[in-house]
Amino acid sequence: MKTLLITACGLSSRFEGLRPKWMLTHPTGELILTRSISGLNFDRFDKICFSFLKEHFDKYECLDGIKKCISELGISSKSEIKLFPHRTKDQAQTVYESISLFNIKGSFLVKEW
Repeated sequence: MKTLLITACGLSSRFEGLRPKWMLTHPTGELILTRSISGLNFDRFDKICFSFLKEHFDKYECLDGIKKCISELGISSKSEIKLFPHRTKDQAQTVYESISLFNIKGSFLVKEW
């Protein structure tokens, strides 16, 4: 099984006072997250996994918006969203914990935010 793992669990500390960077709006009106993955060939993947920080979803109430973006990309049927209840130490830990959280087996590609 080929899996695309998209992690967006960072604090976006360089963007202080703004929403997390993956939530920012591209000049086209799309979320930066959506725009950044829209060029990928999703047909190459059996499963698409999205990791986010729960605290961002609690603060910005964005679950419905993310689901809408995933639907507009045409990947809802093979996508799964998981929310991290805690912050991780770094990107490597986020990827490691996401592999376990989604029970990823086989080959995978990571798109880290």
